[in-house]
Amino acid sequence: MFMIYFSLEKGQNQKPIPGVSSSGGLIQKSYHYLSSGVRGSTGKYLNLIRIKTENEQLVNENLFIRAQLGELTELKKENERLSDLLQFKSKNKSQLLAAKVIGQDLFKEHHMISLNRGKKDGVKDYMAVITTGTVVGYTIETHKTTSKVLLLTDKYASIDTIIQRSRVRGLIEGAQSHALLKYLKVDDDVQVGDLIVTSGLQNIFPKGFPIGEVTEIDKIPYQPSQNIKVKPFLNASTLEEAFIVITNNKDSQQ
Repeated sequence: MFMIYFSLEKGQNQKPIPGVSSSGGLIQKSYHYLSSGVRGSTGKYLNLIRIKTENEQLVNENLFIRAQLGELTELKKENERLSDLLQFKSKNKSQLLAAKVIGQDLFKEHHMISLNRGKKDGVKDYMAVITTGTVVGYTIETHKTTSKVLLLTDKYASIDTIIQRSRVRGLIEGAQSHALLKYLKVDDDVQVGDLIVTSGLQNIFPKGFPIGEVTEIDKIPYQPSQNIKVKPFLNASTLEEAFIVITNNKDSQQ
């Protein structure tokens, strides 16, 4: 028990109040610990905010750098494609008009693309469209500045062809995901893996230009012809540029 003494008269010696003095010390210590704890917690909180801000800045910088790298990679790929196209054009004997794909219609019913070239560029209906490695199709609807191309995989497409190895002639018709080589007799020489190329007839496509390869042969008994499945080299979904054959040199061969 604490003893508390009071001095009622002015000037008399005042004695300490033990209970109050001890309590004051405890309060001061508690306040010191509390204020230290608050300062520590505040410091940690501010540090976390600083780290979070720095992380957000780093994330934004990383996204910006990745976007720049993506643009540079895309530019490099485009330059490589254009370089290949220019080399191909310089070596080809036909007069070729470079065009960009500006639209695609690759649904079940039709396989078509749109190009940024039209009548003002000398494009007409039924002109061959090719790329560096294969046949694309031919123009079927030409406007002033654009044209539509029927792809060789469209069910209404038809291209005169030759089996490169055996020189047997046939007709390629589209079948959506593949193509069919038709009008070959049962005894015509054709094998799986044979390369199918353009025949050059009608002076539309350059002669000997690749179309695809034979993947399946079905000879039906008592039928006069063979059912031959061809896998086209064309991948229309990734096609970005192509050539329209304005004039075709008959002497052009692969």
